Amino acid sequence: MRIVVIGDTKLIRSKVVKDLRPGDHAVLAASPPSGVKTMTGEGLKEALTGVNAHLGTVTFDVAQEDAHRAKSGKHPRGVR
Repeated sequence: MRIVVIGDTKLIRSKVVKDLRPGDHAVLAASPPSGVKTMTGEGLKEALTGVNAHLGTVTFDVAQEDAHRAKSGKHPRGVR
């Protein structure tokens, strides 16, 4: 199975990738070193071509901040 892991910081993304690799999966950590810039979308189409699954990871701090912003009537980051 070909899997792409997108988002988050290197810490969590690398742990997810590490856990998936022993299962004989072809795993790509979507990041600038792998040719994927998720903020601009550069390389994303190529990375997702032929993928069976993709995972989006997020840290608790980011999710908590977005939830707080939503409660206060502010837009979550990146949403207008």
